[in-house]
Amino acid sequence: MTAQIVIDDGTNPPAIGSTDHPSTFLATSHGLANFDDTGILGWRWTLVDKPIGSAAALGATDTASVTLTPDVAGSYLVRLETYTDAARTIADDLDEQIIGVRFEGAQDWLVPAAGETVQQGTRGWAQSREEAIRGVLPNLWPEPVSSIVTAGPYTALKGQLVLYDPSGGSFTINAPASPVLGDRFAIKNTTTDATAVTVDGNGNSIENPSTETFVASYSLGDGLVSLDFIYDGTNWVLL
Repeated sequence: MTAQIVIDDGTNPPAIGSTDHPSTFLATSHGLANFDDTGILGWRWTLVDKPIGSAAALGATDTASVTLTPDVAGSYLVRLETYTDAARTIADDLDEQIIGVRFEGAQDWLVPAAGETVQQGTRGWAQSREEAIRGVLPNLWPEPVSSIVTAGPYTALKGQLVLYDPSGGSFTINAPASPVLGDRFAIKNTTTDATAVTVDGNGNSIENPSTETFVASYSLGDGLVSLDFIYDGTNWVLL
């Protein structure tokens, strides 16, 4: 008797070939089950770790199968403990598996869950948030590109390159709302006119390129300005 978490495909036990370490997308409900419950009468499920900002929870903790709906991209570490009695006093085995959820957009990386020490699939893993951010930088590409913004306030989309023309007067460009780790946006002046544009963190601190400090908002200087930001979980940081 062993514990092995698999995606439940509707058969009991789940069919051979059910996916360990499934890579999937957000807002998808997954059924998790033990590969073989022969002789198993008790189960204890635990969501050991999940991405920053996630409110996801297991649908149950003491049933033969459970559900989990990821709501933030990243790693979800699930533990299954099996028992040979219904009261869950006679321990049988233990298994932990990662559900790795893809990031939306061009970047395709993850920060490991606690206890994740091996690479999952082709997307890789990192020892820390900082390493993950460094690893994704070569693959970043602004998408989508905005129409040229000539008035505001304008709120950037996640992953968007905001083209702006300040020649008609001053206005504000807001960072994307409700960011999570790895979100990014960029801005670029399409003219050589003096810049009177304010960049606002939209509720989060944003790095001022002139002072290298984190502030709520700041005004851009004169001339052609192009800046690229990534959210490190706390602040909008210049790349």
